[in-house]
Amino acid sequence: MTLTVLLPASLVADVPDLRQKTAKVGIIGRTLAIFRVDRVCVYDDHEPRLADARSEMRLIKVLLEYMETPQYLRKLLFGRMRELKYAGVLPPLRTPHHPTFSERTSRGSIREGVVLSPGKGSSLVELGLGKRGILNERLKAGTRVTVRILKDLGDRLLVERVSRSELKTYWGYQVFEAPSLREAVGMLRDEFVVGTSKYGKEIADVAGELAVDAPIALVFGGPYAGLFEICSRGGVKPEELFDIVVNTIPDQGTETVRTEEALLASLAILNFVRKIYYTKRQKTITGA
Repeated sequence: MTLTVLLPASLVADVPDLRQKTAKVGIIGRTLAIFRVDRVCVYDDHEPRLADARSEMRLIKVLLEYMETPQYLRKLLFGRMRELKYAGVLPPLRTPHHPTFSERTSRGSIREGVVLSPGKGSSLVELGLGKRGILNERLKAGTRVTVRILKDLGDRLLVERVSRSELKTYWGYQVFEAPSLREAVGMLRDEFVVGTSKYGKEIADVAGELAVDAPIALVFGGPYAGLFEICSRGGVKPEELFDIVVNTIPDQGTETVRTEEALLASLAILNFVRKIYYTKRQKTITGA
């Protein structure tokens, strides 16, 4: 069951320099991975105080994608980029698709790779191992692929492509962009869309509604404007976009809650609520 998070372009607009912006995105990337978020959308919230929304969206996207990429593929996929000047402050994710060099890879192992060069009906794939992979598909150079190791051919490894939907373990998140909140929500498929706001219903009153058997999308406002104001800017009512609006931090002790703080609190609560209700349903089914 997929989990999607929608974040605004103004996400890091309240910090003054690239180093601090990078560190803030690093906290967010870790939070996304901890709670197994599958997709992240960076949407333009049309914040008046944001001089260059496109540049901010690109920065957030690049940093999140860099974090999600296994270390052994980063130079191939990113090279030298202005946005990555302070990439050294980004924390490692240590998700299952980020193996350390010392972790052994054997037949049947799943691994991320990048196509180096296509051949006639096949592709040479960089796997971050001593040997490169041979994939019996012709793909464009630079394509990132998830593969299963089938056989050791001596100087090469025979691999096959694997769909992420087949994997039973968390395999990172994918990042995309949207030109507005309305269009970001419009890109969703069958998700139950949850807006987060201090003006929403208290989580204690609606927890059961979050235990739906459907993919969920959590939507967050920015450092200068919450979802209600962002909706107003876009000429849309909250009820047109969200299935429910929830206050995940009732009785907050501070005047404002930062987006990265709201993200952590909301994902933690959602994880807890869904686990509790799932366990109850299982007990009901089994009669325990």
